[in-house]
Amino acid sequence: MTEPMQWLKGNKKLIAWAVALTLAGGGGYGLYAWRSGQALEAQRLQGGVTREITVKKATITEKVTALGVLEPLATYEIKAKTEGTVTGLAVKETEEVKAGQVLAVLASESLNAEAARAVVTLKSAQASLEKTRQGTTAEEIAQQEVALRQAEINLARSQSDLEKNQRLYENGAIPLADLEKAQDQAALDEQTFQSAQLKLAQLKRQPEPTDVTIAEAKVEEARISRDQALQNQNDARIAAPVDGTILSLTMKNDDSVANNTVVATVANLKVMRGNFYVNEIDVPKVKLGMAANVKVDALGGRVFKGKVTQIGQNPKTIDNVVNYQVLVEVDNLEGQLRSGMTMSVEIVINQKQDVAAIPLEALIEREGTAGVMIPAAEEGGRPTFKRIKTGLRDDTMVEVVEGLAEGDRIAIVSTARRTTTTGGNPLQSIGGAGGGSRAGTGAGGGQSGGGFGQSSGQRR
Repeated sequence: MTEPMQWLKGNKKLIAWAVALTLAGGGGYGLYAWRSGQALEAQRLQGGVTREITVKKATITEKVTALGVLEPLATYEIKAKTEGTVTGLAVKETEEVKAGQVLAVLASESLNAEAARAVVTLKSAQASLEKTRQGTTAEEIAQQEVALRQAEINLARSQSDLEKNQRLYENGAIPLADLEKAQDQAALDEQTFQSAQLKLAQLKRQPEPTDVTIAEAKVEEARISRDQALQNQNDARIAAPVDGTILSLTMKNDDSVANNTVVATVANLKVMRGNFYVNEIDVPKVKLGMAANVKVDALGGRVFKGKVTQIGQNPKTIDNVVNYQVLVEVDNLEGQLRSGMTMSVEIVINQKQDVAAIPLEALIEREGTAGVMIPAAEEGGRPTFKRIKTGLRDDTMVEVVEGLAEGDRIAIVSTARRTTTTGGNPLQSIGGAGGGSRAGTGAGGGQSGGGFGQSSGQRR
């Protein structure tokens, strides 16, 4: 037997005591480690508090956002109202014009002549009316009597010449052409004589009310013709219908333009219109006159103020979602906004200022009831669930209507896993940090809403 073996054999009791002491020490450490793990696990299951926050006053804004395109508020096509040749073109594209400003003139000799004749006709009709109202003077009657006697003398002379030429023709002294000439002259003188008789009779007769009425009607008819002729002449001048900017010109000097041809386009760019679509869930919240913030990335993300002016009724399906057109008006006094620019718009649906609010991540839902976790009163204690009533919410905050006041402390609980433990465990109904929320309650979560751990809802 070797010496080590002899030593072991001789010291069995000593070795037994050493082993016992070793086991006792290891077991004590194992018990300590086990109990510590249990404490940590219990603490985690009881809702390890990552931080505490204070309920503060905040401004909460509910809004609808969308992408759209800017366009002029109103665009007008300017059409030629008559045909003619373009002369005196006085504007160019992108130039600002005033309402009524003449852009060009269509030259038309026929329109000018028509207008001149119409003016003369009206003046003549007005003179006749005035004369009819005044009646005939003695001088005018005397002059007409002289004219009648002269017409009678001329008729007697022509009839005598006709009888003489008739005899000469029968005797073959003159040709038939001379006889026909004498016949024509006698007929003309007889017509002149009869006209003179009729006119003298009219002059001697005093005007009747119907004569004045007829003369007035002729004046009115002449005036209508004159106005129409001047309007036709004025239509040859192409003018801007409104204040605005020339977007396009399709005419140049010496061009021949037909009636009703589009020759220019003008738009009011001082006020632009944002055109976009809102889904069927959000569109009932949008009301006429609501404020809108229009952001234009092309201008460095500058934000312009606008308001809702129109909400469409005709649905349009975009990516399998029903949408409705919404229009906003945006001031463009500086002229920076241009037609066709892309914009993003935010419409303020509702806003509350200076209300008690908490972060959405602090809101949890328990059996359909919204609430928060209240820190434990003593160190090492368990946070407790407290029901609250929520109001308006935005992307990050939610209003607290009942249950909390400004200055109250709440706990934001970290929970890596959810538990199904019953019996009043305050973490039983804490959900994930999901997307969607139940109306008027929790801040999201999957199927049952809740807190901000996982995003798939409560695990059963």
